[in-house]
Amino acid sequence: MYKWIRPSIIKYPTIWRTFTNKISLHRKEYWIQDITPEYRDQVIKFTLQSFLHDEPLTKLINVPYETRIQEFMNIWKEILNQRSSVICLTKDGNSNPILCGINYTVVLSKTDKDYSSVDTNFDRFLTTIKFIQENGKLFEKLNINEYLYSFGLYVLPEYRGDSIGENLLAARENMCKAFGLKATAACYKLLGLYFHKILIMSAWKRPESVPFPTVWAKFEGKIVRNGIKNIYWIQEVTDEYKSQVLQYMMDEFTLDEPFCKYSKISEDPDVMKQFKEFWWESFKENLALVCLTKDQNGVTHVAGMNCTLLGYKGDDDIVKNKLDEKGLHVFHTLKFVKDQVDPFKKFNITEYLDGMGLYVLPKYRGEGLGIELLRAREPMCRALGLKATLTLFTSKISQILAERVGFKDLYVAEYADLEKNPGLMKFPGIQEHTRAIRFMYLLYE
Repeated sequence: MYKWIRPSIIKYPTIWRTFTNKISLHRKEYWIQDITPEYRDQVIKFTLQSFLHDEPLTKLINVPYETRIQEFMNIWKEILNQRSSVICLTKDGNSNPILCGINYTVVLSKTDKDYSSVDTNFDRFLTTIKFIQENGKLFEKLNINEYLYSFGLYVLPEYRGDSIGENLLAARENMCKAFGLKATAACYKLLGLYFHKILIMSAWKRPESVPFPTVWAKFEGKIVRNGIKNIYWIQEVTDEYKSQVLQYMMDEFTLDEPFCKYSKISEDPDVMKQFKEFWWESFKENLALVCLTKDQNGVTHVAGMNCTLLGYKGDDDIVKNKLDEKGLHVFHTLKFVKDQVDPFKKFNITEYLDGMGLYVLPKYRGEGLGIELLRAREPMCRALGLKATLTLFTSKISQILAERVGFKDLYVAEYADLEKNPGLMKFPGIQEHTRAIRFMYLLYE
């Protein structure tokens, strides 16, 4: 039925993701790994007892419960034999592993043979799923022969609220990269409609020859402080600075940056929570930059930062799947500007260095830190094999700095025009500060 074979070089089982709980009173550690034989019966039991009672599509087309049990057992056993499905585990008080969640993921190949059922109604169910898949035309659109598909995701009720479902989905990115797959997809139901959701993965990896962290720039400040000028250096954000950088972005950048300030999203705790999660997740790419300096006592201080990250075709889908309605409103406004010109097609690139926030602490302004943070992208991109950097600059201050570094406009969206679109955000008073959002680029030949 399924032709894909797990590469022998991929350790089995592999732990694909680890995380801690969000809402429980007591800290709980979770991990997501491959489903190994000792968990198969337990996984199928939980799925039969709970998932099939709730799964809407099989109920909708009137498949008897007994038929669903037998047919799904056959399919799930085939899927588990592929060794590509995952479970979420934690430990009880005696340090024994406990099952918390399941995702029946399977690698679909272009040449797979269709599963068929003797039951007419269940065959209709399979035909419906296949219709949704084929109308996505994933193989043709992406010119691929295989992709990772989800045939059922379930979180045990007592563990809901700890973001287990979200992390099971997020684990697919590491799986796809390890398996050499360029996309993952699933069938979802939303507002009574069924649709095929596609996430495209980037194959880019940081070259092992480039140390982490690397100091990309070192320079002398312009202002004399206590009789001397500060020495600054720019490097990637390492673990010791992540929390501090994140705090500055949350507490100061969002109050200062005009897009956030005039739209008042900095006053919305739900949106701010999603900003926090986005920035924290982006730090894991090890591409964000921080400008550091030392005081007279040799103590290192954060002076500025640029939350740079990898941009690639399909990254918007990954971000979008982590947002609620309020977060999506912000996302769609920014994406609207980005979608006016396709940089991948225009510049014939597959990845670029993106930016989601440039900030210099007030006490260090006037030293040229902002422009140096933008300049540091060049040696970084050249070393990492990235041929371009592109960013949505939303403030006239960062736009002027970008121009001085050599950035050019790819697309300019007037804030006044954006406000005329009923589906986008409003920015009352922003034109007193900044006229437009500028999608700007710089190529490194």
